[in-house]
Amino acid sequence: GRLDDPVDWVLIDSAPYGRALDESVNNADLVVIPSSPSRIDLDQAAGVKDLCDRRGGPPPPTQCRPPRTVTHLRPYPPPKVHPRRQPFGHGS
Repeated sequence: GRLDDPVDWVLIDSAPYGRALDESVNNADLVVIPSSPSRIDLDQAAGVKDLCDRRGGPPPPTQCRPPRTVTHLRPYPPPKVHPRRQPFGHGS
């Protein structure tokens, strides 16, 4: 398709810092924060969550990769997707 064709979903994979992250979060309807259980990754995830909190909107779900010793996982319900809202600065 073309870049100006209407789409239902756009997935943006961004670094956990910088202008690309700021622009992605500011234009997203849903933010998912993938992370490993390491201290560095969790610190980065907390920074992304803070950015999302300042923007307003629903809190982002954080997906954390389990340790390698985990061999069985219970089903996890998918995040609730909120209805599409107006971009910031447009409408009320």
